[in-house]
Amino acid sequence: MEQVRAWLDDRRTVRVTISRQFYDGSCDRFYIESGSTTVACVIEERLELLDGISYTLWTEKELLPSDELILWEEHGCSVPVCTRFITRTSWFEETYSYNGPLGAEYDRQATIFRVWAPTALEVQLILLEEGQRCQYPMTRTDCGVYELRLPGNWKNTLYKYFIRHNGTCTETIDPYGLSSNANGRWSAVIDPHDVVLSPSREALPEMASPCDAVIYECNVRDLTSRETSGTEVHGKFISLMAEGTSYNGWSTGLSYLQELGITHVQFQPVLDFVTVDEKHPYRGYNWGYDPLQFFALEGSYSTAPDTPVQRMKEFAVLVRTLHDHGIRVIVDVVFNHVYDMECSALEQCVPYYYFRYAGDTRSNGSFCGNDLDSGRFMVRKLIIDAVCSLVDLYDVDGFRFDLMGILDVGTMNRIELEVHARKPDALIYGEGWDMPTALAREEKAIIANENMMPGIGTFNDLFRDIVKGGTTDDRQGEAGFLSGSPADYAGFQSAMAGMANPALAHSRYLSPAQSINGPETHDNATLFDKLAIVCRHENEMFRVARQKLILCATLFAQGIPFLHAGVEFCGTKHGNTNSYRAGDIINGMDWSRRGHYSDVVDYVKAAISLRKELPELRLYKPEDVSGIWADVQNGLNITGIRGIRIIFNPKTETEEYHFSGRGTVLFDEHGRCERPVQDWLVAAPVSVIVMRME
Repeated sequence: MEQVRAWLDDRRTVRVTISRQFYDGSCDRFYIESGSTTVACVIEERLELLDGISYTLWTEKELLPSDELILWEEHGCSVPVCTRFITRTSWFEETYSYNGPLGAEYDRQATIFRVWAPTALEVQLILLEEGQRCQYPMTRTDCGVYELRLPGNWKNTLYKYFIRHNGTCTETIDPYGLSSNANGRWSAVIDPHDVVLSPSREALPEMASPCDAVIYECNVRDLTSRETSGTEVHGKFISLMAEGTSYNGWSTGLSYLQELGITHVQFQPVLDFVTVDEKHPYRGYNWGYDPLQFFALEGSYSTAPDTPVQRMKEFAVLVRTLHDHGIRVIVDVVFNHVYDMECSALEQCVPYYYFRYAGDTRSNGSFCGNDLDSGRFMVRKLIIDAVCSLVDLYDVDGFRFDLMGILDVGTMNRIELEVHARKPDALIYGEGWDMPTALAREEKAIIANENMMPGIGTFNDLFRDIVKGGTTDDRQGEAGFLSGSPADYAGFQSAMAGMANPALAHSRYLSPAQSINGPETHDNATLFDKLAIVCRHENEMFRVARQKLILCATLFAQGIPFLHAGVEFCGTKHGNTNSYRAGDIINGMDWSRRGHYSDVVDYVKAAISLRKELPELRLYKPEDVSGIWADVQNGLNITGIRGIRIIFNPKTETEEYHFSGRGTVLFDEHGRCERPVQDWLVAAPVSVIVMRME
């Protein structure tokens, strides 16, 4: 440890540690120098540490984080007093909370630069002009915002900030930077008019409710990283704009997504992340859950990563292209942690403010070394401003929040309010797991608190595990209702009702629109790999039939169906259950399987089209779901929704279903059909039937 260190933890509280190597850590007198004033300190507490002594000091004079403070001790040693937990006091929050614009506000006549740095003693703007660094002093304004209006046309100019505080000087990119050069070294001044496209929504079908959605999770790089994608360029934003691509006569890429019939693509993180070299992306691989910037896009997906505006233009055109093909775009965002807290622009601008602490200990509910403290005013503002920027710049249609349980309910509800004010049909959902972050359980944005977040959905892990069986590595051998253990009829019936019918066994949502139903995501084993373990005693014909059955449960259940890319052609990761950096061989879409399992693809297409056709499969209001009934006959599970009956046979034997009256079978083991039946029908092994009663 350093010999003497001092921190400002409140306006009259300074904490000091002295190493035993310095006068055995002992000191009886301390003084604080602030400008021309020096005040004596009172020692309130002295604690013996293993390698030194800790002191809690009190001063009669109020100390401000905006002042340059120097601690003197009786042996003549002086050190700067670093601002620390004073940033976590209610006084700091009330004094410095700021609700105005931040970042670089561009105009052809001048650009205004603003950065929130209330604990800084000095901030300068550094511009890169024709390869030369030029520095300009910034002026401190209200709420600790440093501002500079710089005349001239600075479009696309690279910049960063020089900040002096806590006895050190540092350089950092702009936390509000809209884009950057390769690998986030410099922020860039952006003219939004170069990016924003006029809305093109004529091809988008109307969304009467969130339950009209069929979400398809994919990764920008993975969709076209392999030669089998048929694209000229691989793994880029522009790769997904190519039309008419194919492999062995089977459609791939954009054409395939449109043919499949999904309504939304959910892209894994497209905001800037750390662990892929943007200039040499194929030297490494990562899904992108290691964020560097919250406003700027990832450069490895661009054809010109060192040209900041280019990545923005390419993504804007990609969103526009998908809209033109009837597909909305959801962005997977990571606002729960950063890759490296100490080096992040947030910590460089305002140390100890943006991240959550439990006492003096940094919270680590994300298991990534830090948690963003979303309840703080300026953290909440950052997150809201970032998501609104994505809507305003790129016209995206919703957000999936990674580890949403790290965030608080109040922040998520504010996000929902702001996003829906811009785009009423936007989808907002996330991972509602109860993570061990330093936040009261009743404040966490988790599944258990969905009653406090009526406009926000969560991934329904109970649906997932009831339908297919356990998901985590230690539960890979556990079967679910449709994968060989058809005993939990009550659980499956609740799953088919979107777990929004309180009359059934499991009820966790106010509305089916809060239940995101999917058998797999990018995490854990694929469904095909899971079934290879849990159904290893069955031949591939039955395992593929179970794959189809589970996908039908996903598409015919109340709620919002969620398909991970490739699940519809029995995608495999060859047993890898945590492939976040496993590379393109494991993660890249193997389009050869699209032809090999074309019957499964066609079956899923048929199920999607039936879901779109039948409003009974897309109930939204709680009172509508309350009318769902369920029954069991001969081992079959029957769900009744108005005049529609859905019959699941998870067994490997044929069974008969008896009923009273006439009906029409709309869907069976072969897909769409229209077959009249009366009083009884035959359910084929491992199959589903959808029937309309007369």
